[in-house]
Amino acid sequence: MVFGRKLLISIVYSNNLYNSRKFSNSMPFPVVEAFLLQPEEGKTGKIAICTNTLAPGMVSNEISLDHRGDIAVFGSLVVNRDGAERMIINCLSHPTIEYLILFGHETSSFCPSTNLLCALMNGYSNEKQGNMIKGGRGVAHQYPSVAPHLLEMFKKRFKVLPLFGHIASKEIVQKYLDWLK
Repeated sequence: MVFGRKLLISIVYSNNLYNSRKFSNSMPFPVVEAFLLQPEEGKTGKIAICTNTLAPGMVSNEISLDHRGDIAVFGSLVVNRDGAERMIINCLSHPTIEYLILFGHETSSFCPSTNLLCALMNGYSNEKQGNMIKGGRGVAHQYPSVAPHLLEMFKKRFKVLPLFGHIASKEIVQKYLDWLK
């Protein structure tokens, strides 16, 4: 129930952000609870890094100090579908993020990065309820809490860069990179 209330609040914030493009320093981030690392030096950073199941601190430690100012937030996806939904909503509520780097590794059943790429390219299926992702992979390839207009806002506002690993997703990553052109 708490997730639902926070999601409703985030939708209102996201709509206001998208319509006005004016950002408030008092806006809460994250609007939906998530496992995040926000480096102090990255307050105005334009990059978010999704670490999949890796701890954000592990990834942060691999980035030199002189480049950390570019990174606003590191976050992991502990749960496949729910984690991806939180990532989308929280990105929409952040005032400076423009790029989302998808990092880490996926498995046959845990494919959040692949599913995000599919959602951006293909959208949701009209034939199934629950915002089922067309061409989605693995378990739980739907975003029931991300309305189509929010997915469209996400698609327009962010450049998503796939740097994650999984052999079965190679074809989708290539298709996505071609789609970006």
